[in-house]
Amino acid sequence: MRFTSRRWGACIAALGLVSISASMSASAQVVPGIVSVSEDGAAQLHFTKPLPPDQPVFIQLPAGKKGQFKCCVKVDRDELTELPQPSESISGGCGDAPVGYALKHRLKGKFEVGYDAIAVSAKQASATGPYALKASTGRTAMRAHLCYGTEGVNLIAKSGRKAQTLYRSFGYEAEVRPQCNAADLKDLGG
Repeated sequence: MRFTSRRWGACIAALGLVSISASMSASAQVVPGIVSVSEDGAAQLHFTKPLPPDQPVFIQLPAGKKGQFKCCVKVDRDELTELPQPSESISGGCGDAPVGYALKHRLKGKFEVGYDAIAVSAKQASATGPYALKASTGRTAMRAHLCYGTEGVNLIAKSGRKAQTLYRSFGYEAEVRPQCNAADLKDLGG
């Protein structure tokens, strides 16, 4: 078969569409994470993988009552700076290294010592409970929730049956609710 300039043009156009489609699918993903905020509003965010450059991040913030969250504050991706190394207190499921970011400005509000909540990179997010949210890119959807162990907080994010997890160690024993239940422990690999 001889390739004419018309066929070469069609091949090149097809390759361009494949390339555009691949880059769109790479950026159109829900990336779950944990946000840790200090008393003065400085926020560090830790995600299961690097964030897409063109997708906002949604952060849960306190809703006045202790242990209650509101969903969600939208942060543009350019308001975050990637950390050279994630915090030693954060670990990912299956040995995956989490990716850390710092918010360039301080959050407003009252934050208790050890404030942790859900952060997610997606096109949209909404609350499904006090310690849970759902997020979507339009094509991909994910549900995420927090549960507490004896020395830290676990993030469990599921898309279908596949779970992604993060853990933040407090470095001390604590009794915080909601405690992880049997289904959570199964998702965490326990």
